Amino acid sequence: MSYYETTEIVELIKQAYEGNAKARETLRTINVPYAISNDFSEMILVQKKRVDICNEGLIQIRNEAPTKGSEVLQVADIYQCDNEGSSWVSTPIPSCFTVKKLEIADGVFSFISKDNKTTEGTISQINVSMLDLMFTINGVTEEEIEQCFLNISTTVINTPKLQKKSSENANIEHNTIGTFIFDKRHQWFVKNYQTPKYKLELVINTFNRKSAKRMLPIIHKILNKLDEINLNAREFASKKLLEVKNNDWLEDGEGFITKDDFISSMLIYTIIFNEKGDFELWYNDDSLFWGHDITIYINKKGKPKRAVISG
Repeated sequence: MSYYETTEIVELIKQAYEGNAKARETLRTINVPYAISNDFSEMILVQKKRVDICNEGLIQIRNEAPTKGSEVLQVADIYQCDNEGSSWVSTPIPSCFTVKKLEIADGVFSFISKDNKTTEGTISQINVSMLDLMFTINGVTEEEIEQCFLNISTTVINTPKLQKKSSENANIEHNTIGTFIFDKRHQWFVKNYQTPKYKLELVINTFNRKSAKRMLPIIHKILNKLDEINLNAREFASKKLLEVKNNDWLEDGEGFITKDDFISSMLIYTIIFNEKGDFELWYNDDSLFWGHDITIYINKKGKPKRAVISG
């Protein structure tokens, strides 16, 4: 059976969303259970991946094809795409539910098992229901996978009471930082920010334009200290996650990672500023955690307070 690399599918779905006929045709040739929206903005693909199972029975999914003799589990790769780009996450599927096919109707994905049982939900419901399983560090139990998966259809999604349109939120200008544009889908303000040292996305996490404008002096101050903040954040991440990497996330044949290697592998690509004054630094991990991101949560004084594997 074929195995589909997530990086390749991410690029294909991005091209398909933009109207590339060849990419769309390639996606239609996938020969494992999958379903994709008509506009190619959402897709779920189910395939077997290699897993590690520790003595306590905890399951860790590797984002790689099974090898001879390895433990395997069905995994749902969830892809989303919009005008800002494409992304993916993976979530395990319980062994008791062998997916035979996937269907989509009106944004609802239906997982249909070989014995004709069905679990269904939107991608938002799936992401919320399975969230803790996607980003766990030490692994999850089969019972946890089953409980979360079978509860997808009953998961309640809290949507904002107020949704702003792009026409209702004019651009926000700053004479040094530049222009923030309102993102209707995410209900926040965003801009691409580039200097000789950095190329990243800045996000103001609010749909309230007045609140966003009040945050500009804080953002400006943080950007002026970004070298120091970035260094401290990576040092903090190495203290919190280096041992986790070397204990639980080494590839076969991979040697222990040093602190310097860990820090140099982290590349910042997004900062999300919150209304309370704290913010999040998002880093590409250069495969430290098999393609997952590293997120550092910073308090309003600029000090790191939490580091997690995400994305």
